[in-house]
Amino acid sequence: MKKLTLILSLCLTCISFLQAERLVLVSASYGKNVIAITDAKGDVLWSHKTAGPERGHTGHHDVHMLPNGNILFHDTWTTLKEINLDKEVVWEY
Repeated sequence: MKKLTLILSLCLTCISFLQAERLVLVSASYGKNVIAITDAKGDVLWSHKTAGPERGHTGHHDVHMLPNGNILFHDTWTTLKEINLDKEVVWEY
C-alpha cells in the first residue's frame, strides 16, 4: 500500500509540473468576421463566424474569454452576445 501511495504521489507531482498549453483568443474582422481560439503555433482549435458588413458590422472592438469559458463579443453595432464553445448563444443584449 505504501508503494502505491508513493507511486501515485510521484505521478501527481510530475503532472503538476507539466507546462499548460497556451491558447490565444483572436478576432478577425473587416471581411473575415471570425472569432477563433488558436494554440501557440497559430493552429485554429475553434472558430465562430460573426456578423459582417452585410449586417452593418465592420469590426470587433472587444472580445473576451470569460472565467466560465464562454466568449463575450459584440456581433453587430447594437448586439452584444455571450456564446459557449458549442456556439450556443447563452446571453444576448
